[in-house]
Amino acid sequence: LQTASVQGSYPGKAILDALQAGHYLGALVEAERTSDDEQLLDFYGLTQSFVGQEQEMLVTFDSMGAERQAELAHSPLEDAEALDAIPAIVAAAKGRQIVILNESHHMARHRAFALELARALRAEGFDTFAAEAFGDVAKTVARGYPARDTGFYTAEPVFGELVRGVLALGYTPIAYEAEARAPGGDVNERINRREIEQAQNLFARVFQVNP
Repeated sequence: LQTASVQGSYPGKAILDALQAGHYLGALVEAERTSDDEQLLDFYGLTQSFVGQEQEMLVTFDSMGAERQAELAHSPLEDAEALDAIPAIVAAAKGRQIVILNESHHMARHRAFALELARALRAEGFDTFAAEAFGDVAKTVARGYPARDTGFYTAEPVFGELVRGVLALGYTPIAYEAEARAPGGDVNERINRREIEQAQNLFARVFQVNP
């Protein structure tokens, strides 16, 4: 989510603007004021994650409708074998050039896990850390630490620590968010255009430079 690219007013804008400006408690007050609005519950949970209210955030997201809970209740992973994640991922990454790690926008623990995995993969020779969340990585590298221009989600404290950690490990940060998202078309068209541009950005900024 690059809030700077969104113009005009929309539900939850005051919350996101406050988060982007670093006014976390002001965002929380605004989010609490609108927490009875089903459409804004995700902003409420996101704000709780920024201020470290992890247990409260889990309760908020768990309350977001029976349909979502029904989807989560039927996991295809029910019969999967549990393994220690980092050694398993490192073993699977041997001989490969890319590891793709998914995360939830509201889960700070996912960023803590990402940093531990980044440490393990650095020892295996991985040297580039690309994130959809990144904005101006050149300024971030020059400073040596994240600030508000690094990205919206990187303002979440654990994500900020992840950025500091990967810089200290010697990773090259890469931003790949789509920059020319044209309006129009149905939602699937817009998603496809964004995904294609992101893939093109990754190729141009990583593999075309260093195959």
